[in-house]
Amino acid sequence: MPDTAANIWGDFVTTGVPSSGKKKPKKSEIRAWGAWIESLLNAIGVNSGAVYTTRAILFANLQPANNSMAWVISDPNSAYNGIYQKVGAVNSGSWTRVGDLPYSFIIATDAGAGTPNAIQATTTIPISESALVWFPVFEANTSSPVTVSFNGETPLTIKTNGGNDPVAGGLAAGCVVMGIKSGSTFRLLSDQASASIIAAAEAAAADAANYAALARNDVVVDPFTGNGVDVDFPLTVDPGSANNIRVNMGGAAQLHTGYSLVYVSTIPTLRFSEAPPDGVSFEAEMGFRIAVGTPATGSVTYDKIQNVTAALRLLGRDGSGSGQVQELTAVQLRDLFLPAGSVVQSVAATPYATNADITAVIPGDDTIPQIGEGTQILTVNITPTSTTSKLRIRFTGTVTSASGVATAIFAIFNGAANAIKAGHVTTEATGHAGQIAAECEYTPGVLTAQTISVRMGATGVTFRMNGSSAGRLFGGVYAATLVVEEIKA
Repeated sequence: MPDTAANIWGDFVTTGVPSSGKKKPKKSEIRAWGAWIESLLNAIGVNSGAVYTTRAILFANLQPANNSMAWVISDPNSAYNGIYQKVGAVNSGSWTRVGDLPYSFIIATDAGAGTPNAIQATTTIPISESALVWFPVFEANTSSPVTVSFNGETPLTIKTNGGNDPVAGGLAAGCVVMGIKSGSTFRLLSDQASASIIAAAEAAAADAANYAALARNDVVVDPFTGNGVDVDFPLTVDPGSANNIRVNMGGAAQLHTGYSLVYVSTIPTLRFSEAPPDGVSFEAEMGFRIAVGTPATGSVTYDKIQNVTAALRLLGRDGSGSGQVQELTAVQLRDLFLPAGSVVQSVAATPYATNADITAVIPGDDTIPQIGEGTQILTVNITPTSTTSKLRIRFTGTVTSASGVATAIFAIFNGAANAIKAGHVTTEATGHAGQIAAECEYTPGVLTAQTISVRMGATGVTFRMNGSSAGRLFGGVYAATLVVEEIKA
């Protein structure tokens, strides 16, 4: 199969990167693509089928005999595209839609025609609910929810695999997202990019450090640059009053009458009466540093500090009850500043990239899969840092039938005999592929290592992963993956 039309006639040398320069299509690639299309159409004609660009053109032709087949491939109404069957004799009867076009994967292009939060993507193949679609994100989303419109059709609301809206920055520029059309939504295969969650946690930690500085009577400095238009500048901490803010602009201190402290959607914001000039840098200093002398050796005893425990907790310290002042542990600091639902740690198993027959049995009945059944393909260890944390487990993979209709069964274990999650995917014929995307959570309640594993099996059939019976595909990057995250309760 030659390269796709989207790549041959792409806007840029590197897809989605305008700075790479405009792409000039090669005539040799165009001829190869055209020859492939012609051979496909000829093959369809040999099999008594026909291809129509719109449903209206198909409906206008009642000449084919009863049970004749036809494809509609580019109707402006995507719901009209699909496979049709003739019902009735020659020159009579009607056409009935019997299925979607047989495309398993569809590649879309986001060239930046839309906005970060209203993506516009294009495809050379009509989108349907039976096909997996992926595209590289042109620019990161700045808020949520986010929509995507394919080929100018009604926008679909992007949802994570768990049914949530992506967080701001969750769809990072350059990342490739995969999902399916589901009603009025575009459901991603993954729940949320861990990189964006880590970035949010790092930002929260930075804010916490600034608030800790204020609590120590230290100074927090926020730098800005004016653009001649904006008068509002979000602050990293809440100084409580404009009197606690000192602004230095271009080396000159500004009068307090020239700015105020306001709250925009609960965010503390420095507001000027006039927009700072374009290109001029300025700083907002919040808080006041107070010099603290060093007590003489032996002058501070436990009875003098036992009443300031609350203050010491706020500063990241605690009274031990033994007359000593001790540092809080990393876990105590995490629990103090990270909100519930934050990712504490994430571990990933070595991807399973093997292409070999899997015949081991996992019964396809109403019994819980056991840890000795099937073939283990993935395993990873993770040690919780809190007894209240929960572990989120994500498994993805692709199976291909090696023996006709095949039902592949997966089971996820946490070291116990019974599986904690199981499921299956059925392929229609030899060489047909099926996608697995599974997720589950549980709370270990202990601080000992947890072993998470995935086993694959079937009943009386043979299947393979990461390719077909002819061999592995895509050099090992087409691999099954297992990721386990610790989530703060």
